[in-house]
Amino acid sequence: MPLIRKPHSPNADEQQKGKYFFILLVNLTIFELAILPTISKYFFMEKSVFYHAGCPVCLSAEQEIVPLIGNENVEVVHLGEQRNRIAEAEAKGVKSVPALLTPTGNILHLNYGASLADVKG
Repeated sequence: MPLIRKPHSPNADEQQKGKYFFILLVNLTIFELAILPTISKYFFMEKSVFYHAGCPVCLSAEQEIVPLIGNENVEVVHLGEQRNRIAEAEAKGVKSVPALLTPTGNILHLNYGASLADVKG
């Protein structure tokens, strides 16, 4: 008589693990979809952002850097006038101004005008 194997039927523990894995997989997918609008602005940012405080060092850097990159490719943010953007600059890694946030998310600290703590006041 030939040996006939029954198809493997998972026991209760294996079924439970499979269920948890499926729930985890679904939750990760839902999580990723939920944060996509939040993180997409970092991955699909089109312009560089030049942060400054309006000091002579910052204005000099702006006059040199912005034309090199192109006015249409740079958003200039004066943190002395747009104080609501200070937290954004900090979150992106700005430690001092003038600073340039590149489209890839790198922060280039140019010269040294003032620390972000000084800008905050």
